[in-house]
Amino acid sequence: MPVLSRAVDKINFRVLGPLEVRRDGRWLPVSSGKQRQLLALLISEAGRVVATHRLVDELWDEHPPTTGAKVVATYVFRLRTLLGDPDGSTLVTRAPGYLLAVDDAQVDAREIGRLAALARAARAAGDLDGAREALDAACALGVGPVLADVPRSPAVLAAASAIESRLLDLREARADVYAELGRHEELLPELAAAVAEHPYRESLAVRLIRALRGAGRRGEALEAYRRTRQVLVGELGVEPGSELRSLQRELLSEPNTRPTRRATPSLPAPPAHFVGRTTHLATLSQLLPPAPAPAPAPTHAPTSTPAPLVVLSGMPGSGKTALALQIGTRLADRFPDGQVFLTVRHSTGTRELVADLLQALGVPRQDLPGSPNAADALLRRVLAATRVLLVLDDVRTATEVRPLLSRGPGCAILVTSRSGLPALEGAHRIPLGPLPEAESLSLLSRLAGAERVAAEPQAAARIVRLCGRLPLAVRIVGAKLASRPAWPLAMMVDRLQPGRSRLDHLELDDLSVRGSLSASYESLAHSDHPSDRHAALLLRSADALSLPRYSVPVLARLSGLSTAQAGLAADRLVDAALFTEPAPGQYTLHNLVREFAGEVALRVGGGQACRLASSVPGPAPAHRPGTVPFSAPPLKPLPSALPR
Repeated sequence: MPVLSRAVDKINFRVLGPLEVRRDGRWLPVSSGKQRQLLALLISEAGRVVATHRLVDELWDEHPPTTGAKVVATYVFRLRTLLGDPDGSTLVTRAPGYLLAVDDAQVDAREIGRLAALARAARAAGDLDGAREALDAACALGVGPVLADVPRSPAVLAAASAIESRLLDLREARADVYAELGRHEELLPELAAAVAEHPYRESLAVRLIRALRGAGRRGEALEAYRRTRQVLVGELGVEPGSELRSLQRELLSEPNTRPTRRATPSLPAPPAHFVGRTTHLATLSQLLPPAPAPAPAPTHAPTSTPAPLVVLSGMPGSGKTALALQIGTRLADRFPDGQVFLTVRHSTGTRELVADLLQALGVPRQDLPGSPNAADALLRRVLAATRVLLVLDDVRTATEVRPLLSRGPGCAILVTSRSGLPALEGAHRIPLGPLPEAESLSLLSRLAGAERVAAEPQAAARIVRLCGRLPLAVRIVGAKLASRPAWPLAMMVDRLQPGRSRLDHLELDDLSVRGSLSASYESLAHSDHPSDRHAALLLRSADALSLPRYSVPVLARLSGLSTAQAGLAADRLVDAALFTEPAPGQYTLHNLVREFAGEVALRVGGGQACRLASSVPGPAPAHRPGTVPFSAPPLKPLPSALPR
């Protein structure tokens, strides 16, 4: 262990146990009690001059000899001989007394201060193993009672008491780090011995009870509390403090669970042909810094902590999930307790989501609390002491995930949604648009083959434009071309022309642009909210008039809605990532969304679009032939959503 080796190699004075000095690589005892006392005083004031008269007073208390100063000089001479310091460069004579010229690393009691500082820095940086190593090294130095063989003068007693208090602080910090690492069992014997030696120190009892609780030994934890209370009440006449009492209440109210395991990394693999999004990846890397070490296990349900919360939003098929998986895989080492992936849209409710997340974090299903409030409280406790990345995929509303956001400082949450989820407070929002053309061509090259794309550069460029540079569409076309090596790219260009059932060619196995768009449309069309149903009508109506941008009055005329209704409906389509709003009150459609809207209008009806399109001021409308009145009988709903 490098940290421990460095600590042991430099130490020349031991006070943690019997007082010893090292000379020529050998540890030597200090034979005389008075010399031990003198050296202990000088070590406790290392680097500072200690006056001779103070040394005399400490060595002989109230009855110093008249020759006390000369006797001290004799002891100093003998100590220099023991130290191999004949010229007095280490044990220095300096008026009005003597000074021990050593640095902190040469004294074991001071070296533990350096190791404690290393542990604090490592813990703050999220390096729990580094903190554990430093604390193990520090505690290994404290092998016995401080200054065990030194007569107790007031100064020696004060120095020993201060060192012993620091050692207890170190042991408690070490217990906290072991608990954060989930290694509850390892320190149980040491903690039990420390509590027996220091029965009035409540903070030690808290660590022992937490370790027993973390190890799944709830009954023993309650017994440890009973013994501690018995000592405090019986011998001191005081009740345990609030921390201990709160811990007992939690033990009495929670099920007898086994120790919580770390979350198993469970992110699906990112797409093998992921390309681009370099700016977004860099932004996410900054927003998801290395997780800080969580605080020690809380004695009450912790409150929310401002840990990272990021929302990736964009239209169906824009690659939100792929980007989330890519950054999660890249940053896996920042979240040592694992990564959890939950598809929210497939969940039956928040209660099921909380249960799924608790199981992913290691709580067995049979140990899940029965009430929603108890489950929420358990989730908060687990997340407060956990460093995980939660990827919540395909979220529809903020309400679905708000109970999952009471996270600890080491827990980051990455949400993907078609909406920017403006009701999620404190979130960083990253909207995803179509890929740049160069990145779209790179994706097509990886899938269909670089030589084919290079051989037909114009056709390749036309393909990605006809796909609207939508990652899902380009991925489907590239995979189809890869399976048909004899096809020229120009053949695919011909199939993807508008008005030629383009969406039929953008389906492959479980990948479907139509299915992804249909999920958004169906959730609006079958909603209980009028503004959602108006939004579905507005989408069906918009394709009747091919314009680069639509104003609210135009959308109102096309749909038969009032201006106010059309404005609210257009906003809902923006929230659902089916419209974009490049300027206030001006709306556009992605070319594949327009294609989908035309299909739905033909099947379900386009409102008043066919009657009103010709009355809209401006150039002659290019409405779709064959649109039917809204009163036409609807066909069966489109297929349910397929993966984006």
